[in-house]
Amino acid sequence: MWTGKIVITLFPYYNVQNHHYAYKARPALIMASYPLSDEEFLVLPIATLKRREFYSPQFDYCLSWNLCH
Repeated sequence: MWTGKIVITLFPYYNVQNHHYAYKARPALIMASYPLSDEEFLVLPIATLKRREFYSPQFDYCLSWNLCH
């Protein structure tokens, strides 16, 4: 039911200025949901790479707008 959906999730990060952990709302793709539980998902974050040298073909997948619905 959830597989293939893009959702907004909260990702933790450390706020250096305030010296505490906080959360940011970020998009993520649900790759799999387990049929026996509505609470367990395999989730991949969706991000924009600002600099091409950070792209890794082993770990990153480039999406184009015409592939998104």
